[in-house]
Amino acid sequence: MCFKKRKRKQQVQSAEPEAKRVKFEGQNDDVAWSCTSVTSILKGEQVDIVVPLSREGVCLVDGAPAGVWSAGRYNIQADPAYPSQDIKMYYINKTVAVPIKWGTANLIDLCDPVFEMPVRFGAHGTAKASVGDSTLFLTKIVGTKDIMTSAELADYFRNKISSLFTDQLANKMKELGLSYFELPTQLKTISDILFNDLRSAFSAYGIFLEEFTVDAVKIPEETLAAFSADKEMVRRYKLREKMFQTMYENQKADKAVDVDNQIRLIKAIGEAEQAQKDDRDITIVIKQGETE
Repeated sequence: MCFKKRKRKQQVQSAEPEAKRVKFEGQNDDVAWSCTSVTSILKGEQVDIVVPLSREGVCLVDGAPAGVWSAGRYNIQADPAYPSQDIKMYYINKTVAVPIKWGTANLIDLCDPVFEMPVRFGAHGTAKASVGDSTLFLTKIVGTKDIMTSAELADYFRNKISSLFTDQLANKMKELGLSYFELPTQLKTISDILFNDLRSAFSAYGIFLEEFTVDAVKIPEETLAAFSADKEMVRRYKLREKMFQTMYENQKADKAVDVDNQIRLIKAIGEAEQAQKDDRDITIVIKQGETE
């Protein structure tokens, strides 16, 4: 497609027809806003486009992206090969970070990867997201809508975060060898670990995830009661708790600890506990052999 775009000159020759004008007239809360007053351009016509400092402009011609422009003033001309062309000018706010409060709608039923018992839990937290790729954002989320507000973007991702959180958490807990009963004391660690995975998932929508936290985890009283009634699981839990305390003391001494190091430390705790469990099992077998 031949569609010309040029920076507007200070003076336009009087012989040229007067250009149509497109400018941002939306609200500050609009993450995406499109101009509906100019929707087509005839052969030989021009359109004068103004992009404000707080926005990025995306121009669609006959439904296809024709340009992504930073703040400035632009003048575009219709392709002379066509009698007319459909145009749609979007203004995208890439500077605002939209706050999102998320939470699991219902308790989730899973199997604890450490203590191998059924567990039910719920979680909630906060996140902040902004537009990273305007064209991808329009294609994947906005679609044919003329306006998308901050509140609508938050609503769109609220359920998606909950779904992604559940899927990613189940995989990570199994991979790390971390118990759901340990989550309330590991919120910062699990938030940091999931943040990288969720950021990658959000980028597929043209969204940049700036922050993500798990603020609280809820386990029903009946599940906690069943866990507390098992003396062996309680013994193992207290042993792992001491190991985590040692890990945190080491982290305080090393302020440069990153997510990868946290993952290695959690896995090391699982390996250390398994080694102690294996030694204990060997001792039990030996004692049983002595009594036979």
